Amino acid sequence: MSAFSQVSDFGRRVGWWITLPLMIVAVAVYLVLAGVDSESFEGHSIAVDRPSVKLGVLYPGSHATTSVPFRLTNRRRAPIEFGKPTTTCWCLEPQLPSRSLAPGKSMSVEVRLKELKTYGPFLERVEIPTNDPEVSNLRLTVSGEFWPIVMLNPSVLRFDPIRVGETATQGVELVAHDGKPFSIRSAEFDSENFDVDFVSNVTAKSNRLRVTFRPRSGDPPEIHREFKLRIAHPKVSAVALRVVAQVAAPFVAIPPRLLALRTEPGGLTERSFEIEGPTSHVPVVQSISVVDGPWEVSKWRSKTSNVQNRARIDVLLKSPDTLGLHTGSIQVSCEPAGLGGSAAEIRLPFSGFVRKSLTNPPSSDERESKPNPTEAHPE
Repeated sequence: MSAFSQVSDFGRRVGWWITLPLMIVAVAVYLVLAGVDSESFEGHSIAVDRPSVKLGVLYPGSHATTSVPFRLTNRRRAPIEFGKPTTTCWCLEPQLPSRSLAPGKSMSVEVRLKELKTYGPFLERVEIPTNDPEVSNLRLTVSGEFWPIVMLNPSVLRFDPIRVGETATQGVELVAHDGKPFSIRSAEFDSENFDVDFVSNVTAKSNRLRVTFRPRSGDPPEIHREFKLRIAHPKVSAVALRVVAQVAAPFVAIPPRLLALRTEPGGLTERSFEIEGPTSHVPVVQSISVVDGPWEVSKWRSKTSNVQNRARIDVLLKSPDTLGLHTGSIQVSCEPAGLGGSAAEIRLPFSGFVRKSLTNPPSSDERESKPNPTEAHPE
């Protein structure tokens, strides 16, 4: 190959590398001049710098003048007209500087956040109708959390049912959302059912305490209390702690229902069950009777069970004279030993079927009077 041929081949290769980018640029210019909008490539004709804004944690007084700007840009070749904005919450107030946006121009939509009234996370939206067929309803979202300056976690302390003589303890944390350190001065509890123990009480952004619930004899099934915690904080002097505690029945029958009885009229049937009392307190049985049924208690006895806080009861039931199915309930009156207070009652439902006796053998006269089918009879 001659030197001229080599140079010519090299020139052709370099020419393609120069010509290809120029062809791409020429095609792009042609598309623009032909009226093909850039949103065909971008995907949206209205550009928003940030369609969703997270404000983080807010507290009373921290967002009285909070304004969130959203910058809109018109990428179309025609003006975009905006309608009247709507919101999902009264707390948002959108402000449009103009109802029309020229091609290629931008404007800032200010969304003012008013003082919130409900604590917790929030996610609200501003919707702006437009004449753009691709984005007929522009959506701008504002989210965050709104909590008290000093917040209790949990806000309501709930105790599951426990019996008299038992205790339950739960923790509470106080957090300052404004970042100001504080300390707890005192806890005003006007109830003998609750005790307060400070786990940490220093000048910090959070402090912890423990609340112990101790039900007493005569308490209602559910106790509602509100206590005041005095704190040393630049903006808050006290916070209220709500407590809801449930008192369980002092006794539980095991099993909760007796097995079905099958007996003859006036017959006796024995059944056994256990009564469980509060921890470390054996139930003291005072009386046993049958209610809501024709059955009668013939005898009963109570003794200590193998379990520490249980009493075993053996009862002898006398059936009614009427045949058929009969129901009833055994009512046990007892109190926990060592706790005092009035006696409590517990009921065990049961059912029994009374039928004629088929176990008594026939007398000798009845046997002789009946023919024997195996004997041969003369014709």
